[in-house]
Amino acid sequence: MLAIILILFLSGCTLLGQSSKKATEEEPAKPPETSELSGKVKVAYLLNADQFMRDYGKLLQTKYPQVTFEVIPLPSLRQADYESTLKKLIEENEVDLVYPLTSFQYLAANNELYELNPLIKRDNFDLSHLYPPVIGKLQQLGGDIKLYGLAPTFLMKGLYYNKDLFDKYAVPYPKDNMTWMDVLALSRTFNAKAAADHVVGLSIGDPSLYQLVRNIANSEGLSEFDASGRFAISTKEWMSLWDFVVEQIRSRNIVMEGEKQIGATLEQTVNAFRQGSSAMTISNNVMVRELFQAGASFDWAVVTEPVNKNFPGESDSFVLTDVFSIYAKSKQVDLAWELLKFLHSDDGTALLQQQNNYVLTSHTPYVKEVRGRDVNAFYKLQLKKTIPDRVPPSFYAQLDAPSTAEIADMVKGNKSIADAIQALEKKGNEILQAFAAK
Repeated sequence: MLAIILILFLSGCTLLGQSSKKATEEEPAKPPETSELSGKVKVAYLLNADQFMRDYGKLLQTKYPQVTFEVIPLPSLRQADYESTLKKLIEENEVDLVYPLTSFQYLAANNELYELNPLIKRDNFDLSHLYPPVIGKLQQLGGDIKLYGLAPTFLMKGLYYNKDLFDKYAVPYPKDNMTWMDVLALSRTFNAKAAADHVVGLSIGDPSLYQLVRNIANSEGLSEFDASGRFAISTKEWMSLWDFVVEQIRSRNIVMEGEKQIGATLEQTVNAFRQGSSAMTISNNVMVRELFQAGASFDWAVVTEPVNKNFPGESDSFVLTDVFSIYAKSKQVDLAWELLKFLHSDDGTALLQQQNNYVLTSHTPYVKEVRGRDVNAFYKLQLKKTIPDRVPPSFYAQLDAPSTAEIADMVKGNKSIADAIQALEKKGNEILQAFAAK
């Protein structure tokens, strides 16, 4: 789905709204029983009506054929005033269902989303059939234990490995709950044994080197922001991480797939793992689909992503791309709620899996196998109990160009790591200050 592609490239939430009074406090009256729901539902969703109907509309109409949809396209994620524009769009169009993307925190904190707990209690909706980390993530993003949306699917990362290459070079297979140090030790082993065959140990397909560093930092419990909300990536702990990652890149222990910013320092690789020239890669479950669609000729498997050695069973890599919420002032709350319940029911989940058998569903039965491949690794880790950093959605988009330039200078030796990080930290805080001034 396009939602997956869009969200891979941004992962922040908002530094804007704080906790607020909630949209609903009392249990609403139960609507009268009807044999068949009907009506028009306004949906704020991605690009256009065709997109929504392909992704969810037709699926919902298999259950409720008398329900029609009016789709209001979301604004561009790249615009600096995305959140205020989205808020205005929701209010002016009086939508019913909202697809918040990266603004779930902001909308919940600003009273734009309907609290679902009273509806859940009223209808005895069983949350125990939904994957606990997904519910926990929604509660984290909402700011408390209350729910302001549900997510029928999610993204999760794993460590993929080429079993044929591991067998050929007699290297032990990766295991669940390995740390980054464990994974990089395997990569060094491959680099020592297979360099003459142009095989690399670990290739990464993250959108940028900065995204990779963020991922490693996250697994180690490092935040990019201090207690005051300042962008702080030059602390002692962060500088140790920068030194480590730059050395791994320079020594080719980590190879970025198609990483243009590296210039002449590294051989550019594109789709190295899918082409069988990389022993391992770290990617989300979308890679499963890509491997099948590419007709990968080698045997492969997936284990859990690298974890923190102190918390080996936890992760904060759960990404909720397809969250649906109800607008706090919707005139069709009960109808919108019935649609959400169906999406998160046995029948709705079965239809969703038939429509796209590569997605990870949040409703049982969980997807443990795809076309004969074991993908249980995506369900093995529990949600790390953290408070998400609250940054504007377009922060990382605006940081992309300067981070690319500064990291390239670091890796190529054009700048010292300290100078490059100071420059990047300064730029990040300037971006935050520009948001705060609006």
